[in-house]
Amino acid sequence: MKKIYVAVANKVRGGESNRKIILQPSYRQMAQAIDAVSKLRGFSRLISPGETITTIALQARDSAELSHLNFMLQRYASIPELDRHLFYDYNPELYLTEDSIPTAFAVVCDSESQAHGILNYLPLWGDE
Repeated sequence: MKKIYVAVANKVRGGESNRKIILQPSYRQMAQAIDAVSKLRGFSRLISPGETITTIALQARDSAELSHLNFMLQRYASIPELDRHLFYDYNPELYLTEDSIPTAFAVVCDSESQAHGILNYLPLWGDE
């Protein structure tokens, strides 16, 4: 059974030389998760238009962890770029930089075991 997993960063680095740690409010995290899933649904080869797929929201520690997940899923789970999306947010006022910051990551898996060992350690989003 196909599932979409989306992970959002609890904290991101911004400011000069990415030295400032910025805590992401929950409403921004959820908005970024929705954006990442929407983009993924738009170009994934595994998702048919209108197809119902369960989406599971996960909590990542920070932007670096999102980038690491993207790398691990490509390298060890052989998930092509069309079936995963690292979402970058652009908000100079919030992040204190003109750079776009990775804030969410979405991936579609066609089996439970495809991402096992890569995503299963992340807690569900919203769990304390």
